[in-house]
Order: sequence, then structure tokens, then C-alpha cells
Amino acid sequence: MFESGPKDAKASQGAAAVLRMVRRTLRDFPNCSSANIMLLAIDEFLAAQLSLESVHILGERLRPIQLLSDKELGKESSGAHFARRAIDSCTQALLSELVANDDVRAWRCVASAAMYVGAQLHIAYHHKNRVKAADVKVRNSPHYAAKQQARIMWEEWQADRSLYPSISAFADHVVGQLSVIESEKTVKNWVTSWRKKRLAQ
Repeated sequence: MFESGPKDAKASQGAAAVLRMVRRTLRDFPNCSSANIMLLAIDEFLAAQLSLESVHILGERLRPIQLLSDKELGKESSGAHFARRAIDSCTQALLSELVANDDVRAWRCVASAAMYVGAQLHIAYHHKNRVKAADVKVRNSPHYAAKQQARIMWEEWQADRSLYPSISAFADHVVGQLSVIESEKTVKNWVTSWRKKRLAQ
């Protein structure tokens, strides 16, 4: 049974350490709006010196995501609902220490928060590996290599416009040269994309 934390340490310090871990793992989900809300809330919370005021700030900042269910949060980011639960447990730890003066309950809340961070880290680790594996798979595919070769051919055409009279002629030549590419439409779509990128530069 979990009775207390390290000797002479306060549960609020443990909660702050857990929140720093939550903050690090939330950075692995940059496109998640809930993760961004939590990051800002944690930064303000830690800047407020672990007081009752900091608990109030955290509650106010997290209100938009407190209304979301775990399922809704999970759709946005698989680790976000664990992060929210870890933050909630840290908040309870602070309230237990500062208001109820109950160190045992406060440390239990810190332990619970750490467990949620562990689950969040597990998800973040597997998310990174899945993204990395997908990227490697794409880069090793013959289709990716053919697209790179087609891009080189397109760059040569841009340098010497007399090589092909039209996009259709270019696409036909690429399909004839690179057997992996089956459709002229695919090549035309690539050309459109490459032109847009060149114009944006």
C-alpha cells in the first residue's frame, strides 16, 4: 500500500515532476488542439509556484477539454485522455496537500498521475514508431523511387522546354520509361503539385 513519498518531499513537488513529464510527452502530439491547451495550462500552472491559485488557473485553462469525453479526446490524440487524467490527479494531489493537509492521499494521487503518464509514454512511443515505420515503408517502395525519377525528368524538362511539347507528352514518356507508374493522370497530378511548390518558393 502506498503510504507516502520520499522522505521530506512534498506531494506538490512530486505533482510538479509528473506534470513536467506530461508536458514532455504532449509535445509528441503537435497537431492536437487539446494537447496544446494542456501544454499552455501546465506552463502557467508551474509558473504559479504550486499554490491554490495555480490549481484555479489549471482548472480555468482546462475547462474546454474537461467537457470532452475520453472517447472524444482519444479521437484527437490517443495519449490526450491519459494526459488529462494525469493532470486531474496532480490537481487532486495539490488539493489534498494544501487544503485537506492529507499527505497520504496527496501521494496516492501523485502515484496515480505517474501511472497515467506511463500509459501516455507508452502510446507516444508506439505512435512515433508507427510514423517512422510508415515513412520507411513509403521511401522503400518502388512507387516512391519512380516518383523521384519522374521529378528529375520534370526538372530536366523545365530546363529545356523543347524536350516535350505538352504535359500529356511528358506524362506519356514517363509512363513508358517507368513501368511502376501505370497512369498518365498520376504523372499529371505530380506535375501540378511540383509547379505549385515551385511557384510558392
